[in-house]
Amino acid sequence: MRLRTPLTIIRGEMEALVDGVIPASSENLTLLQLEILRLNRLIDDLHELAITDNLELSMQTQPIQLDSLITTLCKRCEGLLQKRGLTLSMRLDSVYVWGDEARLSQVFTNLLKNCAHYTELDGNIWLELHRKGSNVQLLIEDSGPGVSDEQLDKLFQRLYRTDQSRNSQTGGAGLGLAICENIIAAHHGHIQAMHGAKGGLVILVTLPLYSMEQTT
Repeated sequence: MRLRTPLTIIRGEMEALVDGVIPASSENLTLLQLEILRLNRLIDDLHELAITDNLELSMQTQPIQLDSLITTLCKRCEGLLQKRGLTLSMRLDSVYVWGDEARLSQVFTNLLKNCAHYTELDGNIWLELHRKGSNVQLLIEDSGPGVSDEQLDKLFQRLYRTDQSRNSQTGGAGLGLAICENIIAAHHGHIQAMHGAKGGLVILVTLPLYSMEQTT
Protein backbone atom coordinates (compact mmCIF):
# COMPACT_ATOMS: atom_id res chain seq x y z
CA MET A 1 0.00 0.00 0.00
CA ARG A 2 1.38 3.44 -0.94
CA LEU A 3 0.50 4.85 2.48
CA ARG A 4 3.41 2.83 3.82
CA THR A 5 6.03 4.71 1.82
CA PRO A 6 5.65 8.17 3.41
CA LEU A 7 4.81 6.58 6.78
CA THR A 8 8.00 4.52 6.68
CA ILE A 9 10.08 7.58 5.80
CA ILE A 10 8.46 9.70 8.53
CA ARG A 11 8.92 6.97 11.13
CA GLY A 12 12.55 6.44 10.17
CA GLU A 13 13.33 10.16 10.26
CA MET A 14 11.60 10.61 13.62
CA GLU A 15 13.46 7.67 15.17
CA ALA A 16 16.75 9.00 13.83
CA LEU A 17 16.04 12.44 15.30
CA VAL A 18 15.04 11.01 18.69
CA ASP A 19 18.09 8.73 18.81
CA GLY A 20 20.41 11.55 17.81
CA VAL A 21 21.53 9.76 14.65
CA ILE A 22 20.75 12.86 12.62
CA PRO A 23 20.63 16.45 13.91
CA ALA A 24 17.34 18.33 14.29
CA SER A 25 18.47 20.81 11.66
CA SER A 26 16.21 23.04 9.61
CA GLU A 27 17.01 20.97 6.52
CA ASN A 28 16.06 17.65 8.14
CA LEU A 29 12.89 19.08 9.66
CA THR A 30 11.91 20.53 6.27
CA LEU A 31 12.32 17.11 4.63
CA LEU A 32 10.16 15.59 7.34
CA GLN A 33 7.52 18.24 6.79
CA LEU A 34 7.47 17.50 3.05
CA GLU A 35 6.83 13.81 3.73
CA ILE A 36 3.98 14.72 6.07
CA LEU A 37 2.47 16.95 3.39
CA ARG A 38 2.87 14.14 0.86
CA LEU A 39 1.03 11.76 3.19
CA ASN A 40 -1.70 14.33 3.74
CA ARG A 41 -2.20 14.71 -0.02
CA LEU A 42 -2.46 10.96 -0.42
CA ILE A 43 -5.08 10.70 2.32
CA ASP A 44 -7.03 13.58 0.74
CA ASP A 45 -6.93 11.83 -2.64
CA LEU A 46 -8.11 8.54 -1.14
CA HIS A 47 -10.98 10.36 0.54
CA GLU A 48 -11.88 12.11 -2.72
CA LEU A 49 -11.78 8.82 -4.59
CA ALA A 50 -14.16 7.25 -2.07
CA ILE A 51 -16.57 10.17 -2.48
CA THR A 52 -16.55 9.98 -6.27
CA ASP A 53 -17.26 6.25 -6.20
CA ASN A 54 -20.88 7.25 -5.44
CA LEU A 55 -20.81 10.76 -6.84
CA GLU A 56 -24.00 10.56 -8.91
CA LEU A 57 -26.05 10.49 -5.69
CA SER A 58 -24.85 13.93 -4.58
CA MET A 59 -24.22 15.97 -7.74
CA GLN A 60 -25.72 19.44 -8.20
CA THR A 61 -26.51 19.47 -11.91
CA GLN A 62 -27.43 22.23 -14.32
CA PRO A 63 -26.87 23.19 -17.98
CA ILE A 64 -23.21 24.16 -18.47
CA GLN A 65 -21.72 26.02 -21.42
CA LEU A 66 -18.61 23.90 -21.62
CA ASP A 67 -16.52 26.10 -23.90
CA SER A 68 -16.98 29.05 -21.54
CA LEU A 69 -16.06 26.94 -18.51
CA ILE A 70 -12.93 25.56 -20.16
CA THR A 71 -11.81 29.03 -21.25
CA THR A 72 -12.10 30.22 -17.65
CA LEU A 73 -10.16 27.23 -16.32
CA CYS A 74 -7.39 27.73 -18.87
CA LYS A 75 -6.99 31.34 -17.78
CA ARG A 76 -6.55 30.16 -14.20
CA CYS A 77 -3.71 27.89 -15.34
CA GLU A 78 -1.89 30.59 -17.32
CA GLY A 79 0.72 31.09 -14.60
CA LEU A 80 1.72 27.43 -14.59
CA LEU A 81 1.83 27.30 -18.39
CA GLN A 82 3.98 30.42 -18.60
CA LYS A 83 6.32 29.16 -15.89
CA ARG A 84 7.08 26.08 -17.99
CA GLY A 85 7.18 27.97 -21.28
CA LEU A 86 4.23 26.03 -22.70
CA THR A 87 2.07 27.17 -25.60
CA LEU A 88 -1.65 26.37 -25.33
CA SER A 89 -3.68 26.26 -28.55
CA MET A 90 -7.47 26.03 -28.26
CA ARG A 91 -10.27 25.38 -30.70
CA LEU A 92 -13.58 25.36 -28.87
CA ASP A 93 -17.08 24.98 -30.31
CA SER A 94 -19.98 26.39 -28.32
CA VAL A 95 -21.59 23.35 -26.67
CA TYR A 96 -23.62 22.58 -23.56
CA VAL A 97 -23.64 19.61 -21.23
CA TRP A 98 -25.77 18.75 -18.20
CA GLY A 99 -23.62 18.33 -15.14
CA ASP A 100 -22.09 19.43 -11.88
CA GLU A 101 -19.96 22.48 -12.70
CA ALA A 102 -17.67 22.11 -9.70
CA ARG A 103 -16.92 18.46 -10.44
CA LEU A 104 -16.38 19.00 -14.17
CA SER A 105 -14.09 21.92 -13.31
CA GLN A 106 -12.14 19.53 -11.10
CA VAL A 107 -11.71 17.10 -14.00
CA PHE A 108 -10.61 19.61 -16.61
CA THR A 109 -8.29 21.46 -14.23
CA ASN A 110 -6.67 18.16 -13.27
CA LEU A 111 -6.19 17.16 -16.91
CA LEU A 112 -4.76 20.53 -17.90
CA LYS A 113 -2.36 20.61 -14.95
CA ASN A 114 -1.26 17.06 -15.75
CA CYS A 115 -0.36 18.18 -19.26
CA ALA A 116 1.45 21.23 -17.93
CA HIS A 117 3.50 19.18 -15.45
CA TYR A 118 4.31 16.25 -17.74
CA THR A 119 5.02 18.10 -20.99
CA GLU A 120 8.65 19.02 -21.59
CA LEU A 121 9.66 22.63 -21.06
CA ASP A 122 8.77 24.94 -23.97
CA GLY A 123 6.40 22.30 -25.33
CA ASN A 124 2.86 22.54 -26.66
CA ILE A 125 -0.63 21.62 -25.50
CA TRP A 126 -3.58 21.42 -27.86
CA LEU A 127 -7.16 21.54 -26.65
CA GLU A 128 -10.16 20.90 -28.90
CA LEU A 129 -13.86 20.85 -28.00
CA HIS A 130 -16.48 19.85 -30.54
CA ARG A 131 -19.82 18.18 -31.03
CA LYS A 132 -19.91 14.65 -32.39
CA GLY A 133 -23.40 13.29 -32.97
CA SER A 134 -25.29 13.31 -29.68
CA ASN A 135 -22.08 13.78 -27.68
CA VAL A 136 -19.50 16.41 -26.83
CA GLN A 137 -15.82 15.51 -27.16
CA LEU A 138 -12.89 17.23 -25.50
CA LEU A 139 -9.38 16.32 -26.65
CA ILE A 140 -6.32 17.40 -24.71
CA GLU A 141 -3.01 16.57 -26.38
CA ASP A 142 0.55 17.39 -25.40
CA SER A 143 3.86 17.32 -27.24
CA GLY A 144 5.40 14.68 -25.03
CA PRO A 145 6.99 12.67 -23.75
CA GLY A 146 4.41 9.96 -24.25
CA VAL A 147 3.94 6.61 -22.54
CA SER A 148 4.40 2.99 -23.57
CA ASP A 149 1.50 0.74 -24.62
CA GLU A 150 1.70 -1.03 -21.26
CA GLN A 151 1.56 2.23 -19.35
CA LEU A 152 -1.30 3.49 -21.49
CA ASP A 153 -3.47 0.55 -20.46
CA LYS A 154 -2.86 1.28 -16.77
CA LEU A 155 -3.20 5.06 -16.58
CA PHE A 156 -6.65 4.96 -15.00
CA GLN A 157 -5.82 2.24 -12.50
CA ARG A 158 -5.91 3.40 -8.90
CA LEU A 159 -2.51 4.17 -7.39
CA TYR A 160 -0.75 3.60 -10.72
CA ARG A 161 2.04 5.96 -11.66
CA THR A 162 4.38 5.72 -14.63
CA ASP A 163 8.06 5.29 -13.85
CA GLN A 164 9.43 7.28 -16.75
CA SER A 165 9.74 10.97 -17.51
CA ARG A 166 6.03 11.77 -17.57
CA ASN A 167 6.09 11.16 -13.85
CA SER A 168 9.45 12.52 -12.81
CA GLN A 169 8.36 16.07 -12.04
CA THR A 170 5.35 15.44 -9.80
CA GLY A 171 4.65 13.84 -6.48
CA GLY A 172 1.13 12.58 -7.14
CA ALA A 173 -0.09 9.28 -5.81
CA GLY A 174 -1.62 8.04 -9.05
CA LEU A 175 -5.23 8.75 -8.06
CA GLY A 176 -5.98 11.86 -10.14
CA LEU A 177 -7.04 10.08 -13.32
CA ALA A 178 -9.04 7.50 -11.37
CA ILE A 179 -10.95 10.35 -9.72
CA CYS A 180 -11.50 11.97 -13.13
CA GLU A 181 -12.82 8.69 -14.50
CA ASN A 182 -15.30 8.42 -11.61
CA ILE A 183 -16.57 11.95 -12.17
CA ILE A 184 -16.98 11.52 -15.93
CA ALA A 185 -18.75 8.17 -15.44
CA ALA A 186 -21.17 9.86 -13.02
CA HIS A 187 -22.02 12.22 -15.90
CA HIS A 188 -22.75 9.21 -18.17
CA GLY A 189 -19.62 9.87 -20.18
CA HIS A 190 -16.25 8.20 -20.57
CA ILE A 191 -12.58 9.15 -20.61
CA GLN A 192 -9.72 7.40 -22.38
CA ALA A 193 -6.04 7.88 -23.15
CA MET A 194 -4.39 7.40 -26.54
CA HIS A 195 -1.01 7.90 -28.15
CA GLY A 196 -0.77 11.31 -29.77
CA ALA A 197 0.33 11.90 -33.33
CA LYS A 198 2.65 14.65 -32.07
CA GLY A 199 4.61 12.32 -29.78
CA GLY A 200 2.75 12.87 -26.54
CA LEU A 201 -0.46 11.73 -24.92
CA VAL A 202 -4.08 12.40 -25.87
CA ILE A 203 -6.88 12.37 -23.31
CA LEU A 204 -10.35 12.12 -24.85
CA VAL A 205 -13.39 13.00 -22.74
CA THR A 206 -16.85 12.23 -24.12
CA LEU A 207 -20.03 13.58 -22.52
CA PRO A 208 -23.68 13.59 -23.59
CA LEU A 209 -24.62 16.77 -25.48
CA TYR A 210 -27.23 18.94 -23.80
CA SER A 211 -29.61 20.97 -25.94
CA MET A 212 -30.99 24.18 -24.47
CA GLU A 213 -34.30 23.22 -26.08
CA GLN A 214 -34.59 20.58 -23.35
CA THR A 215 -35.33 23.36 -20.84
CA THR A 216 -38.38 24.57 -22.74
